[in-house]
Amino acid sequence: MLSPRERITKARIQLTRRYPFFGYLSLYLTPKETTDIQTMGVDIDGNLYYNPEFVKKLNDDELLGTICHEILHVVFQHPIRGAKKHQQIYNISADAVVNSNLVKQSLTLPKGAILPDYYTDKINLVFFTDKGTITITIDKPAEKTADEIYDIVMANLDKKGVSNKSGVKGKGNFDKHIYTKKNGKSKGKSKNTAEKAKEWAKRCQEALEYARQRGELPAGFERLFDKIHGNYLNWRQLLYRYITRTIPIDFTYARPSKKSYALKTYFPNIIRESLNVVVAI
Repeated sequence: MLSPRERITKARIQLTRRYPFFGYLSLYLTPKETTDIQTMGVDIDGNLYYNPEFVKKLNDDELLGTICHEILHVVFQHPIRGAKKHQQIYNISADAVVNSNLVKQSLTLPKGAILPDYYTDKINLVFFTDKGTITITIDKPAEKTADEIYDIVMANLDKKGVSNKSGVKGKGNFDKHIYTKKNGKSKGKSKNTAEKAKEWAKRCQEALEYARQRGELPAGFERLFDKIHGNYLNWRQLLYRYITRTIPIDFTYARPSKKSYALKTYFPNIIRESLNVVVAI
C-alpha cells in the first residue's frame, strides 16, 4: 500500500501523461507533509502542503483533481490576489472558478466541493450571514476570474443588506487557501510576489505551449491566462509564445529531472528548444 507521499508522486506522474498542462506545472510543486492544515493547500512558492489523513481519504481520481485544483490556484494568482480581500468570500469565489474549469476537463473533485450545474453552466454560492443564508447564482463561472466573481458576490451582499461582512462564511470550500503576507513577501522565499507572479506566468505559458503541441490544450485556459497574466508578458515573451507554436517541447526519461534527486523519485526531464531572435532595423 502506497504512503500519502507516494500517492502524490504517482498522481504527478499520471498527470504528465494524461493532462500535459497540469503535468508540466506539477513538476514545479514541492510536496510537504503537515498536520497544521486539515486538507491540502499551496502557496505562491509552489509548496504543496498536505495532511496525510486527508490524502488517505481520497481515491485516485479525487487526488488527481485536488492536485490540479491547487495548481490552478497558483496559475490564477489566488494567493496574491486574495491577500487583501475578504478571505472567506474570496475563498469561495476562487474555488468557483477553479472547480468550474476542472469539471470541463472531466476531472473529479472531493465530495462537498463547489460544482457548477452540468446543464445550465451556472453555480450556486451559499453564504451564511447575519441576514441568514444567502445563495448567489453565477452564470458561466469558468469564463470569469475569481476577482470578477468576488465583486459580484460583494455587490449582491450589499443589495441584501449585509453590512457586517466580517462574519460571512461560505459553504463548499474544501482546501486551505494560503495567502501571501501583507508586506508583499511570499511565505518561504525572499522574492516578492511580483517576481513570483512573473515566474508562474512564464511557467504557465510554457505549459500551454506544451499542451498545444500535444493537441491537449485545456479549453478556455488560454483566454483566462491572457486576462490574468497579460500585464506580466513583455514583447519578447509574446514573440516567443507565437514562434514556439511550431517548435516541439517534450519530456524525456533518458535524463532525469534535477528535482528527482531532491524528491528521490525518477521524474522526466523537460526538453526545451532554444531560440535566439535578433531584430534589426
